[in-house]
Amino acid sequence: MERSTGPNYYWSFERLRHFYPMSSSSPAVSLLLALHESLKMLDEEGLETFRRRHAVLGKAAERGLLKLGFSTFVQAPHRRSHIITSALAPQGIDTGQLLKTLSTSYGVTMTGGQAHLKGKLIRVGHVGAADALDLSGIFGALEMALLDLGHTFTPGSGVGEIIRTFHEEGR
Repeated sequence: MERSTGPNYYWSFERLRHFYPMSSSSPAVSLLLALHESLKMLDEEGLETFRRRHAVLGKAAERGLLKLGFSTFVQAPHRRSHIITSALAPQGIDTGQLLKTLSTSYGVTMTGGQAHLKGKLIRVGHVGAADALDLSGIFGALEMALLDLGHTFTPGSGVGEIIRTFHEEGR
């Protein structure tokens, strides 16, 4: 380690000697523990089951957004993500206002578009331990926020599509 020419902030014996007996830095212990727990959960679920669950989450999110009048941002199905779904908002919906309403009124955080897509696009994350109930809750809040903004659609249609997709896909 002493002869290494690469970056070695956390493993620098020079820094360690300078600060000894105190620690020379604060390692990201919480991140390492979170990584360990995540890998343990992945191992318990199994990689194929994990992949399948995320594929269904992606499909359900896309179908739910389409029912609410959004349009698919990534056109080619084989290029769509299983962990985040991006969609262009219906005509007349400013996603900046939608995201603010979701956050302040319903406690749901979503991200929007950047640069030329700011105010036009939302990104619905469904990664990690997310499941059908999580996505149903997110879409329930999304529907309420859309109603608050005056968007016209059949209430329950997005959540209904989430439930229908999970039922058809066998969870």
